[in-house]
Amino acid sequence: MPTHDAAIKPEDERDFLVEVGRRVRQCRHAISMTRRQLAERSGLSERYLAQLEAGDGNISILLIRRVARVLKVDLARLLAEPAEQLSSRPTRIALLSLPDAESEARLARVAALLSTALGTPLLDIGAEVSEDLGVSPPEAVSRFGVEVCRDVQRRSLLRLTATHRRCVVRLGQLPAPDGDLLRLLHERCVTVWLRESGAGDAVRAGALHAEARYAEADHWVEVESCTPEQIQASIQARIERNFVVEPHYRSRVTDRQGQWSRPAA
Repeated sequence: MPTHDAAIKPEDERDFLVEVGRRVRQCRHAISMTRRQLAERSGLSERYLAQLEAGDGNISILLIRRVARVLKVDLARLLAEPAEQLSSRPTRIALLSLPDAESEARLARVAALLSTALGTPLLDIGAEVSEDLGVSPPEAVSRFGVEVCRDVQRRSLLRLTATHRRCVVRLGQLPAPDGDLLRLLHERCVTVWLRESGAGDAVRAGALHAEARYAEADHWVEVESCTPEQIQASIQARIERNFVVEPHYRSRVTDRQGQWSRPAA
């Protein structure tokens, strides 16, 4: 009687494609080769290579073989099954901070580091809003208003989380999220608040009506006197620990509606 134990689920296939893309990008960066140079030497289009590195679409074994030869790596290295670790678990991580220039710049750096460390796409919701509305995020707010931008934010987040089971999410240069957007983030992602201690920050957060909403994040990370690298390592360690010790934490990678358990940070 046939068994289905070895059946490959669609989400496993997506995770595998993302991991292959991460390895290609990592090998390309290791030899300081641009995507354009790889395209010229492999005979593949830059668009195909961008999709490959992002984990989008399917992979032809013959085309990935061309890439491996140009990068001078074994094909088996690119196509090996990913190890069972945080970087191969279906985890969406959303980073939050107060919407001022200094906090946003630090969050952008931490998001890039975390995305690279985990080998996952970095999704910038602000960039999605900008592309949808055809203007920069600050201009989008002044031209279309906060509510229109938040509506596009929600739609972008729903679309992107429907197609990415592993990613790092940042909101970009847009107004502080409202309650609806934060609830959606909590439902679809593990949320991390990069929090600054001190009375000055508390007053600032209160003025923006952000303190109480961000307080519902799964993790708070005090960022005062910390480098972006230290913040990234702290976030990764906390999430890894919770995957091990908190069974309900794993359920947060599903798309079920409702409140998830909040493990202690």
